[in-house]
Amino acid sequence: MPESVPAPSGNESEEVDTSSLFWNVTISQKRWTREHHPYLANMSDKDKGKNQLERFQRLPSDLRRYLKFIYDLRKQYGSVLGFIQHERLHWHDVIPSGEPPFANSSDYKILCNDWPYALEPSIVHLVVWVKFELESDETTDYLTPGARQQIEDFVSRAFCGEGGISREQVIWFKNGQTLKSVHALEHIHVLLYQAPMEMVERLTEGDKPMSTIRAEEEEEEKERSL
Repeated sequence: MPESVPAPSGNESEEVDTSSLFWNVTISQKRWTREHHPYLANMSDKDKGKNQLERFQRLPSDLRRYLKFIYDLRKQYGSVLGFIQHERLHWHDVIPSGEPPFANSSDYKILCNDWPYALEPSIVHLVVWVKFELESDETTDYLTPGARQQIEDFVSRAFCGEGGISREQVIWFKNGQTLKSVHALEHIHVLLYQAPMEMVERLTEGDKPMSTIRAEEEEEEKERSL
């Protein structure tokens, strides 16, 4: 029987409205439970849909796949960082070259966001992983003006240069420490509006997000079980 975590309750005899428990809102009523699996434990308020950048949320179906994927991944690799560094980025180490940020292509890599937020289909969600630190204010956790300019210059060059799209079709952001899914490796999010797929494939070297791969695997499993 799988390990489970009970719903918080001050009185065990009280009836629990299982429809209001966050782990039940993504599944059919016949599967509602008073307890949830450990991979749904310690979810951030962002993923529960209670905060505001934090208003970006994943589709319920993707969120559930994401949480299970992270749970299984940590059991297999020990950390999310280990998987991303070795299996997704294929970096032997995360030691920067020492050159200025974004000056050396070995210091960064553009990939699809493995578990993108629920956005309209015309928006592509990419992640720029970097080996160097992006300087932020220790008090506010916001990027310093210098760091913001470094990112802005890179975004304009990488996404809006030759063969790219207009600057108005691109937005970027960096999650603060409280919203990061991966804390040990610096990264920024880039959203592209109506970007040609050949551009996306060129930038990511044909990368495919894990959410798509997992969804395809689930469909194949369903077909085999019929």
